[in-house]
Amino acid sequence: MRVVYSPHLKDRIKIRNFNENDPRVIFYRADKKYFDTLQNSNISIKNLIYNGAKQQLMKAFIYDKISNSVIIKTIHVESNQEIINRLKIGRYIKR
Repeated sequence: MRVVYSPHLKDRIKIRNFNENDPRVIFYRADKKYFDTLQNSNISIKNLIYNGAKQQLMKAFIYDKISNSVIIKTIHVESNQEIINRLKIGRYIKR
């Protein structure tokens, strides 16, 4: 499967000082997986070191079955409380 970084993701990596490989690591080795009903996207979350501390990093992606590729849209830190709240209101669904 081919992994493609969106232009937005490339900007987020630079602006937020993420490791260039973090999105790929999160995609292949996610600790948690959800579907975001609002954004109609798959979400993967992994605990990684970011800014010197262990953080939950979230990334959103779209799977394109026709081209057998994944387009990773964005990356950012997501707290446990944010995840819990989104699960409670039904925005996130466990996959």
